[in-house]
Amino acid sequence: MKNSTIIQMLEETCSMLKHVDAYVSCAHLVPSYNAILVAARTNHPDDPFLSALSPLPVVSKGEDGCGSAEIRVLFAQMRIALESLQNESERTATTSG
Repeated sequence: MKNSTIIQMLEETCSMLKHVDAYVSCAHLVPSYNAILVAARTNHPDDPFLSALSPLPVVSKGEDGCGSAEIRVLFAQMRIALESLQNESERTATTSG
């Protein structure tokens, strides 16, 4: 998956989550977060920030799991990291080309 697609997914998710109260469980978004994290790491296997992020545990139905404030921060951090990496690779391509 391209960085631009991952970033778009993260932007859309963050946009929707800003309307969700911080205490609301977002356990249903954990598999999506984990999948996006895998895609980002695949694109940037040597990035120390992405390597430091851990997949979230998938909880059983009825358990609270990850709150919207926590997952909103994680999605936003990943978006900013990918945007930074994308901008960095564009600058490198411009100066070397």
